[in-house]
Amino acid sequence: TFAVNSYRDLRLLSFELSDFGITTANAAQITEFVHTTSGNTDIAFTAFNTNSLLFTPVDLGITSDVNSSTDLCSASSIDFVATVTNNSATDSNGFEVEEMLPAGVSYSSSSAVFSSGTGTATYDSVSNKWIVSRLDAGESITLTVTVSVTSISLPLTYAANIINMAQSDPDTSNNSSSTMTVNDSDCDGVFDTSDIDSDNDGI
Repeated sequence: TFAVNSYRDLRLLSFELSDFGITTANAAQITEFVHTTSGNTDIAFTAFNTNSLLFTPVDLGITSDVNSSTDLCSASSIDFVATVTNNSATDSNGFEVEEMLPAGVSYSSSSAVFSSGTGTATYDSVSNKWIVSRLDAGESITLTVTVSVTSISLPLTYAANIINMAQSDPDTSNNSSSTMTVNDSDCDGVFDTSDIDSDNDGI
C-alpha cells in the first residue's frame, strides 16, 4: 500500500530485438507481444511502445534534383534537393538519407519540409546524412541542402540514397536517385549537345 502523493520506482526494461533472432527479414511474422513473469515480481502495470513493434514493410522512394537561381556556370550557391515518398499504407518508423554531394562545394544550410503528418528530420553536415524519425503513409518529405560554390566542374552529378530503414522495403529499386545537370562545358550559354564548339577552341 502506498500513501497519496508518494513515490514508487519505475523500472524500464529494453531489449535488442536481434537478441531474439528478429530481423527485418522475419519481423513481419510477429503477431503479438507476450510478457511472462516469475518469482516475486510485483507488477502494477505493464506498458510497451507499440511503435517499436511495428515491422510491417514500407515502400519508400526517392528522387533528386539540382536547383540554382542562376546559371550553374556563375552560381554562388546551389540547392541539392531529395524528395522521399512513402508509397505504402503503413507509416515509416525512421530512415536515413545519404547525400552524395559533388566536389567543389561547402555546406551552408539545410531544411526539411513534410507534405503533412508528423516527424522530425535533422541533417549532419559532417557525414552528409539526413536522419528522419517518421514519414506517415502516403506522405513525402523534401530535404534541401544549400551549398556555397568554391570550384565546380560541369556537369554536376548529385546522388541521394535511402539507408538504415527501421523496416524492410519490398521494393529497393527506388531507394536511390542520381541527377546529372545538362552540360555547358565552356559556359557560353549553349548546351554541349547543341554547341559546335563546346571547348571554345575555334574549331
